[in-house]
Amino acid sequence: MKKFLIAFASVALFPFGLIAQHFEVSVTGIKEGYSIRLVVQKSSEYFFKEWVHYNADGPSTAIFNGLVEGQWALSIDATGYTFPSTSVFNFPETTSAAVELTPMLNDNYTYNWRDDGSAAGHATQSYQAEPTEIVVLNDTVSVPTGFSAIKLRTEYGVLLSDDIEPWSNEDAYRLYKMFSNLPY
Repeated sequence: MKKFLIAFASVALFPFGLIAQHFEVSVTGIKEGYSIRLVVQKSSEYFFKEWVHYNADGPSTAIFNGLVEGQWALSIDATGYTFPSTSVFNFPETTSAAVELTPMLNDNYTYNWRDDGSAAGHATQSYQAEPTEIVVLNDTVSVPTGFSAIKLRTEYGVLLSDDIEPWSNEDAYRLYKMFSNLPY
C-alpha cells in the first residue's frame, strides 16, 4: 500500500514540477547604462519588484516567480522615459507582457533620492516643461502652461494663446471658472 501511495503521489505531482508558472516582462528602449524598475502587485498581499538593465543584444527581460492566481498590476518606474501607465492582468491566463520605453524629448529633469528613515526612502522627480506649441491651420500658436489654461484645453476645448499678449494665471483661472459654472 505504501508503494502505491508513493507512486501515485509522484505521478500526481510530476506535472506541477514541470510547469513553472511565472510572469515574464520584456522591455525595449532602455538606453545604455540605464536601469528601470518593474513592479507586480496583487492588492496589499503580494509585491514583487525586479530591476531591468540595458541589454545590447535585444529586449531586457524580468521574470517574476511566486505569483498566485488572480488579478495583478504591472507598474513601471523609469526616470527619463515616457512609458505606459499601470496595466492590470489576470494570472495565470496572462503570463507575459511587453513594455516599450520612449526617452523623454529633453533631458531637463532632476531626480533626487534621500534616506528619510523609511524602508523606501524619499524620491522626488521634476521635469522642466517645454513651451507647448500647437499648429492650427499651418500657424503655430504658443500656449500657456498654467494649470487653468491646460484644464480649459482638455476639458472644454478652449485654447488660449500667448502670441498677442500673455495670459496671466489669474485671467486663465477666471475664464476656467466661468466655463465650469455654466449649467451643462
